[in-house]
Amino acid sequence: AYETGFYVRDTAGTTMCTSSASPCVESSLSANTLYTRKALAYNDAGQSNYSSNGTGTTWSTAPSSTNITASRAASSWSSGNTGLTFTNGLGFGAGTVTTLKYWLDTSATRTWTESESNWTGGTLGQTPTSDGTAWYVHFKGYNSAGVGNGTADLGPYYYDATAPTAASLTTPADGAYTTSSRPEFKFAAGSDATAGIDHYTGSISKNNCAGSSETCSYDMGTVTPDTGFTLPTGKDLTEGTWLWKVKTYDQAGNTTDATRTLYLDTTSPGIFHNVSISPNQ
Repeated sequence: AYETGFYVRDTAGTTMCTSSASPCVESSLSANTLYTRKALAYNDAGQSNYSSNGTGTTWSTAPSSTNITASRAASSWSSGNTGLTFTNGLGFGAGTVTTLKYWLDTSATRTWTESESNWTGGTLGQTPTSDGTAWYVHFKGYNSAGVGNGTADLGPYYYDATAPTAASLTTPADGAYTTSSRPEFKFAAGSDATAGIDHYTGSISKNNCAGSSETCSYDMGTVTPDTGFTLPTGKDLTEGTWLWKVKTYDQAGNTTDATRTLYLDTTSPGIFHNVSISPNQ
């Protein structure tokens, strides 16, 4: 006799789909999950015996720039100090993805060889290896049965491991003496041929500072070339040796310091010997 259709049921006997012909398409399944099913045929005369059980694992969730995120946005810069850190927002395991194969290179797309590295948990760190190049990280998802599904090409990410040229400190001169408790500090811009300069910060600190009785350092925050910086109103340097520093940042996060020494002396000189006058002979 010919069948009218088929029932596909789970191990508990619940009908999961019905079809008049093979295949019977079942929807609303979870990703990367092992399912067991059995089938039977039916017609007007009744039903057949069950088939033997069949098992299969659904595809994993496909990787994308939505579920795999990087510590830096695409088209941004990173350095050897910061690198790139990727997070799989879906997590790993049943219901999502078992393995993400990955590859770092300078191509916008990837022809997969299946010999790529495996990412199976935690975060993934990647550091490009040459300056000034557009780098991409490619991902491909796999379920627990090792079947691939979906790819994602993330990037470009730009890399600069070379520190910028330091700012040029101009005023006051290195080792200069001053009587001003609020001197003006000026500097000229640094440079960075790869990522470009991002910003500068300034700071002032005292050698052999008493600490409890005086302020030993001032963080001036972001400062501007040529405009320079000075202490806020109501803040004054105390007498002694001070170091003033400008830190140059490039857009990849590399830094270079420039430092000078300044001596503050507000004490008038004293006379250490009595003056004697002798008559001319």
